[in-house]
Amino acid sequence: MAVSAANQCRYCVAHHSAALQAYWKDEERVRRAAADLRSLELPGRMRAMAEYASVLTRDPSSVREEHIHAMRAEGLVDEDILAVNLVTSYFNFVNRIAEGLGVELSPEEVAGYQY
Repeated sequence: MAVSAANQCRYCVAHHSAALQAYWKDEERVRRAAADLRSLELPGRMRAMAEYASVLTRDPSSVREEHIHAMRAEGLVDEDILAVNLVTSYFNFVNRIAEGLGVELSPEEVAGYQY
């Protein structure tokens, strides 16, 4: 959600929101996550990953060692950090495809996934 929300990719945010709703079962929390993930109380590990993903998405050249150290402090090892980087990069790629092609979404499409 952090990447798609930062990129304002409505298509992907709708899909992520549906998945989070299936998991959290809390519409208000999902709405807040889509609007501003930082407004939620998140476990430290999740917050560190989301912050890194947000910085990598919004301003990749501003990623610093501190972002990596924050994830390590939450128990992530290098393989985990690489996975966070790759997932973040992948969703940036997908967001740009969806936005660049003007992909539209329908409520039926979003509701059609089983989580």
